[in-house]
Amino acid sequence: MKDSSVAITLPDLNITLTRRFPFKRKKAVGAERWYEKISFQYTGRLTNSIKTKDNLLFKSNLIKDWKNAMQHQIPISATFTLFKYFNLTPTFNYTERWYTNKTENYYDEEKRQWVATDTIYGFNRVSNYNFSLGLSTKLYGMYKPLFMKKKEIQIRHVVTPQISISGAPAFDKYWQEHEDKDGNIYYFSPYSNQQFGTAPREKTGSVTFDLSNNIEMKYRNRKDSLTKISLIDELGASFSYNKICLHPHRQAHAIPVSHDREKSAYHSAENNHSGFPQDSLRKDQRCSPDGNIFYPAAPRSTHGDTSRPFRGYFPPKQ
Repeated sequence: MKDSSVAITLPDLNITLTRRFPFKRKKAVGAERWYEKISFQYTGRLTNSIKTKDNLLFKSNLIKDWKNAMQHQIPISATFTLFKYFNLTPTFNYTERWYTNKTENYYDEEKRQWVATDTIYGFNRVSNYNFSLGLSTKLYGMYKPLFMKKKEIQIRHVVTPQISISGAPAFDKYWQEHEDKDGNIYYFSPYSNQQFGTAPREKTGSVTFDLSNNIEMKYRNRKDSLTKISLIDELGASFSYNKICLHPHRQAHAIPVSHDREKSAYHSAENNHSGFPQDSLRKDQRCSPDGNIFYPAAPRSTHGDTSRPFRGYFPPKQ
């Protein structure tokens, strides 16, 4: 029998505003003022989707049957020069989500899961923000080998040390809480199943030290023209200290040396097999390098029980 289900997304609209400097003077006289370096961007997305039977499509209600949402993202930043050699970069990121409904839930202790009770329609705002402050500089070193003088080899070493602090408050007002008889606490957000999710429940605060290295070489080739090549690109290491973590012995996180700073030395994983209940606060909780709470992995069930998801945290495969 032919399936008559249809899935439609209309519209799916992206809005982007390029970087703007709202305080920059149109006719600048003299040196640039500090507030003229402040800039912002805007990114918005509007989505409206439905999944239903084809004979019910034109009978559907725009608010109750369609899933509609909009997200706004506004990063504000600036870069200031201190003492000629240091760059100070403050950043503030604001995110707001608009939804037309939310789900009321209660926690069923027998089933050990959250159960939806009602859907409440109306305009809902879910917002969060975070901030960071970075300080960096560059150190240059030049080396000219004594051999192969005809090729005029020159090697330049650039070291970029950086220290940054970042943080965000807790947005637990968007979460429901339930404590069972054993003292475990379970959380659920009425907006978790929405298109753009919900705001983070846990507050964050960390200090990160980062050091990267670039080594380049310049020499004369056979055509007697200068050639520039990169010997080492972005060889670096970093160390992060999480001040918000509840367990002092898990606060410091060293990240091994990597040739690609965009690849973290750790990654999170969520698997659906036997283990601790999802979103529960237990005595054995730990902090991940990004400040999130997780729980040690429980052994896989030999009976194939896949009814209880757990959150684990694992180092990457070598």
